[in-house]
Amino acid sequence: MLHRENQWGATLGISYLSFIIGFFIGNDGILPLLSIPFLVYNEYHTANKIYKEYLEIHCSQ
Repeated sequence: MLHRENQWGATLGISYLSFIIGFFIGNDGILPLLSIPFLVYNEYHTANKIYKEYLEIHCSQ
């Protein structure tokens, strides 16, 4: 779980670089820049929920 927490720094760095590149691309780069961080955030919470359910089922016995 700690490894996944540390991955946010890399994700933010890539998002920042993508945001800078998106300004150079123009309007075509805005949609991916706005949707990708939301999708990453959503997948992060989904993965954490599945992981916690797994721990409750298999590790509490």
